[in-house]
This record gives sequence, structure tokens and C-alpha cells, in this order.
Amino acid sequence: MGRRKGSRDLKPRKKRKDKGKRRKERIVFPKRYGRKTELKLQIWEKRPMSRDGIKHWNKRIRPKIKKTVYLILMRVDAPVEYLEDEEALKQFALEVIGYEGYFLIMGCSGSPRTRTGVKWVRLCDMVIRNSPSGLVAFVANKYRLSRYWFWRGD
Repeated sequence: MGRRKGSRDLKPRKKRKDKGKRRKERIVFPKRYGRKTELKLQIWEKRPMSRDGIKHWNKRIRPKIKKTVYLILMRVDAPVEYLEDEEALKQFALEVIGYEGYFLIMGCSGSPRTRTGVKWVRLCDMVIRNSPSGLVAFVANKYRLSRYWFWRGD
């Protein structure tokens, strides 16, 4: 706290004693861009919010909220070969998820603004439907995958 002009301190002000301990050298790890063999993925499921969940909101805000919830199903270490084009991605989703619904495939991205240095970003949306021939997967919003070195899609 600063002092006013002309004021005098009766005793010396306290100073932080851990200043030297906080000055540690940071370890900088080399980036592994283009050399990874697998990516860390999370699979989220999009579901409608339950009636009880909607009732928890204030009645004035209730009409304005999005009534969907995202549940984290699993974390998967996916080899890069399973993600290189749309057909491989569909096959991977059918093997890992295995039932119908609307899912988000989330990937790790480095972010200096978060405390952990990692944020989860949406790589693509996956819709799995039941058909007479079995489960069928559709991929949507896959534009972020074009930023990765392994993507060979359109």
C-alpha cells in the first residue's frame, strides 16, 4: 500500500520474505509438433438437460439458457492414423463409442492463459445413428482438424 505525501511511518514496513524463492528458472520443453504418434482426446456426449436441472435455474433466466448438458464420457489416447481422414475418424468413433447419440471429440490445446497450460477444444462433432445395416457415423464441424499436420481430408 502506498503512503500519502508528507506522512511518516512509525516503524519499518513489512516486506515479503519469499521473493528469492519465487525466482526459479522455468524448464522449457521442446515442442513436439509433427512428431507425436498419438493425441489425447476426450469424448463428450451432448444430452438434453433434465427437468430437475432446468428447475434449478432462476425462473427469469430459465427461458434464456441453453437446455443442453455435456457429459465427459471417456479420455482416449488415439493414434494419429485413426484421425487422418473422415472415414478413419468415423471408424474410430464407432469402435470407441459404440452406441447412438451426439458426441463432441475434444482435443488438447496449449494455452498460456489457463492455470494448467492446457485447454480442451472441439475438434469435430460426431453423430452416430442406428440404421437397418447397423450403426452409422457422420462427422460435422471438422474445420479445426485442418490445422493438424496429419489431416488429409478435404
